Amino acid sequence: MALKIAVRSYGKIQPIFESRDLFNGLGGADGAPDPNGKFTFVKRVIGGTSEKIHVDDDKGRKWTVKFGPEAKPETAASRIVWAAGYHVDQDYFVKRTHIEGRGGFNIWDVRFERRDDGYKEDKAGALLVMGIKSVQRHPGAAGSEGANGLAQQLGP
Repeated sequence: MALKIAVRSYGKIQPIFESRDLFNGLGGADGAPDPNGKFTFVKRVIGGTSEKIHVDDDKGRKWTVKFGPEAKPETAASRIVWAAGYHVDQDYFVKRTHIEGRGGFNIWDVRFERRDDGYKEDKAGALLVMGIKSVQRHPGAAGSEGANGLAQQLGP
């Protein structure tokens, strides 16, 4: 699904990113997690404001799965920010899937974020692209160090 987006610049309307797939985002349909595929529990993520776990899929990709009411709007917001030309994570909203390990369990209405997409963040929240600091997260932003999330409160 391609959406034509335009920006107003110096009184003119200029089309940008006409060919971007805003439904599937940066990773496209091929990068999306398969809800019918196999996901294996790796570990629980400590910190942040929402419950998260790390999983691996049957294609060898690594994901962070985020639970909570912001999973759907966060994914949609990432598409808008990406359409405007900013770097975003490879985020996908997954309605329902099954996770193997720890007895196996079903999850629904979650956000899958690709962890092995070639980008890393340092402890201060700066995005590192091939070793170059390119983006600095606001110190009070969600996910910055010092956030006290549900996983932290409940323990490992």
